[in-house]
Amino acid sequence: MRTLKASGLPFLALKLSTPLLPALLVVGILHFRYGTNIYEHAPVWNDEVGYWHQAATFAAVGFQGGYYSYNENVARATWTRFDVHGPWYPMLYGTLGRLLGGWELYTGVLLNLILFSASTGIFVLTVQPSILQLITLGLVLASMHPVLLYLPSTMSEGMQASITMLLAAIFWRLLRQREQAKPWQLVAYGAFLWIVTVTRLSWGILLLPFFLLVFPFNVRGVGLALLMTALSSASAYLAMNWVTPQQAYHSVLLTLNAFGESWSAGIAALVERFLYNAGRYFDTSKSAIDLLLTVQTILVFLMTTLALVASLLLRNASRRMTFWIGASSRELSFHLYNLTAILVTSFFLYIIGTFGDYRVVGLHLLLTLVLLVMSDHFLSPLAFSAIFFMGLPFFFNASDYFMHYDGVHFGDHERVQQIQLPPELRYDPNASSPWCNTLVIDVSLYRDFLVAVPPGIGISWVLSFQDWQGETLRSRYVWMRGERAANEAFAAARQLSLRYLDDVPGGQLYLNEASACSD
Repeated sequence: MRTLKASGLPFLALKLSTPLLPALLVVGILHFRYGTNIYEHAPVWNDEVGYWHQAATFAAVGFQGGYYSYNENVARATWTRFDVHGPWYPMLYGTLGRLLGGWELYTGVLLNLILFSASTGIFVLTVQPSILQLITLGLVLASMHPVLLYLPSTMSEGMQASITMLLAAIFWRLLRQREQAKPWQLVAYGAFLWIVTVTRLSWGILLLPFFLLVFPFNVRGVGLALLMTALSSASAYLAMNWVTPQQAYHSVLLTLNAFGESWSAGIAALVERFLYNAGRYFDTSKSAIDLLLTVQTILVFLMTTLALVASLLLRNASRRMTFWIGASSRELSFHLYNLTAILVTSFFLYIIGTFGDYRVVGLHLLLTLVLLVMSDHFLSPLAFSAIFFMGLPFFFNASDYFMHYDGVHFGDHERVQQIQLPPELRYDPNASSPWCNTLVIDVSLYRDFLVAVPPGIGISWVLSFQDWQGETLRSRYVWMRGERAANEAFAAARQLSLRYLDDVPGGQLYLNEASACSD
């Protein structure tokens, strides 16, 4: 199939346009279906608002902002004050946003499109695909709904999708050009994989195949690979725990940290989550777009398994079955491991059926599909794309929900821009403590109107003030939902010294006079 490689202006145009295809599709969908554009974006989901505001804070004041935490827990690493997802997204996107001239409502979306196009371009330059491979790659990218739905948002999925394409370039070199890689390149690849594992622990499942590909495949090499995998995984987990608030409200950390109590508590947590997720994975009541990815994942998994068996049984005939097998048995083994490991990891550590597994599994599936295309194994990628196009109504239903969530996401962004908060809520660069630049809210208030909170003010949250078990509040500002009289009665009963500032969306804003911060 490599003989189909061509040259000339048409091939160059195809090579340049393929990495841009997802960005063009996002722009096209926004324009033709919704009559809008990326510049009318406003963050709206709670996680998205959190990512957006943290990046805004980093762009404005770096690490000198208030705390973004749960129940006012802080990280062991005193240099970072960001939330359970770590400081990586705010650091990268906040820095790039500042270079672009400032952090706006749409900046995260713009950066997603730029970074994903750039990382896909690096992948194409690394692999140097043929015409047929480029066309199939474009088809896969055009039908990769976990990417298309999250690129036009300020969720971290845009950053993670870009990481996926860079990892694909690395594993292509290891699978196909290992002998050409210099030692310093292997070290750089390993360092990058470790860093991205700290940003999302599920990437850690790739540490084992990475070291197996780096070291000679013999008893000593396999032993070294296992040892390095264990050390790298443990250190990445410890690093993640170090930079995130303690008692983090994070499904992976909550489950793994249960082992800190006892082995029985850890095993019980794993079993409980597995039983929950096993039922949810095949539950037809979860969202249609989740179901679509479930069908696609199972199909690609089965087809990869059959291709691996065929490649082992029909070694001599494999050239005549390129369309079906294409990839070598080593490559197919890598892909089967990648899909199996992420499914098992999702069952034990993530939350199935709430878009969590959709996002995590989808990117590992993307990694496998683009590498299969470059190995001339076209059947699984084409089957994935065919299912997407057959389920196109599901995609557009999800797109309608994502793009017009509460009529704000790409709708009434001007209303968000016009939200006014009391002037007392302001960032103090000379504050004696980060808590003086921190606002604590009920999680039900983690909504789009929080973009009006000045950058530099950290946003901490509790599940409910009524159920909150802390002895006191350290944050200077408190945003409570409900009626003012009820809130002040609650504050008096809990001996909280709160001074009313003004009514705000969903409730009232108070100054916590017990926070040891000057007015």
